[in-house]
Amino acid sequence: KTCSPCMCAGQGQKIADDVGFSDYMKQLPDRLVSHLQTSTGEQDAREKTRKFIIELEQLQNYPLDPSFHNFAVSGEWQLLYSTSRISAPDTNLKLRSIRSEWDDKNGKIVHDVAWEFTEDGDHHTAGSFQVISNFSYGDTPSMPARCHLSVDALELSPQPLNRPPKDPQALISALQRALPKEFFDPDGAVLDTTYLDPSVRIVCFL
Repeated sequence: KTCSPCMCAGQGQKIADDVGFSDYMKQLPDRLVSHLQTSTGEQDAREKTRKFIIELEQLQNYPLDPSFHNFAVSGEWQLLYSTSRISAPDTNLKLRSIRSEWDDKNGKIVHDVAWEFTEDGDHHTAGSFQVISNFSYGDTPSMPARCHLSVDALELSPQPLNRPPKDPQALISALQRALPKEFFDPDGAVLDTTYLDPSVRIVCFL
């Protein structure tokens, strides 16, 4: 990883520069979210995303205690960005939202995808696809909040239930190509939280 110019600019500067740097870092989580919500996906935009992520990770703001990690990440999170490579998407599939819900009381992570699917040009269906996983903490001394995942169930639910896709397997294949592997099949995955605040969470899958 490399240090961005903003991270290196404080040395030897005036106090006013330090205050400006502090303000910049406080605004960085909101800047990242705003950037991702308006990003075009071009190379320059990806480089800017990478810069923001590196700057946040360098703060080393993440929970080390598993109990506090459980408390801090519990609830619903929306996926805004992934570095995972995905296959060419199926133009008949639209993803309306990709979310994760952490259930710390039951040790579950639920990845929930809202989808719309078109078959034969005029057969439109919609629904949700859920990947339900158990999580546990490992015994790595340097990363006590490192999580290990094991998939418990996959659930495909059309809405309404009486209007399913004609070919569910085709839909599953389309979802597999469109989603990061860590979302579609996180079985055996190991994840570290490398940055966390109330609105932004950065995760590294190993």
